[in-house]
Amino acid sequence: METFPDRSVIINDRRKSLSEWGKQDSGCYPELIESPTARYFSRAERSWISSIDTALIDYLAGNYPEPRSLTFAVLHGDLAFEQVRLLPDGEVYFFDFGDLSWGPVAHELAQFLRGFAAEPIPRQRWLDLKAGLLAGYRSEHSLSVADEDAIEVFLLNRVLAVARYVLELHGNSAAPGGAEVIKQGYRLAAEILHGPHQPQQI
Repeated sequence: METFPDRSVIINDRRKSLSEWGKQDSGCYPELIESPTARYFSRAERSWISSIDTALIDYLAGNYPEPRSLTFAVLHGDLAFEQVRLLPDGEVYFFDFGDLSWGPVAHELAQFLRGFAAEPIPRQRWLDLKAGLLAGYRSEHSLSVADEDAIEVFLLNRVLAVARYVLELHGNSAAPGGAEVIKQGYRLAAEILHGPHQPQQI
């Protein structure tokens, strides 16, 4: 992305960039309880979502990084496994660049890490995948201490952003698949904020 031809246009589109990685200032609970998708959450799950929402907003308010301290680049913006293919010649092909923006590389890594837990997996497996991703990235590009510290914060920010996006996307229709996306994101957030629980799965 360092030689992307429209790099200057993307860098100058500040509004677009902030909409992709800017800090979330509210949780998804208010929208959730008013949406048809709420039917796929038990009373206990709704209470749990509310408590994680509060913890997430408090955490982000106290830990969101100062952007000027981070390494910036042109970002894919929606980097996930479904946007990547391995070609027959062994080359990796990335597609769906509709969310291109200028932002912290830590956000891009956080977005990809979020996808590692798209389905429940053992916590240690997720940690191993995280370590492998970061080791691979460091083999090609440097990451500052500030960049590495920001990854977890951006991941939690992304959990909120995705949950709110799912509710907005489905609007007035109930979406069991969307409910699962939200629940899985909040499980991951709970693990990061409060530590592992039994069973150790995220």
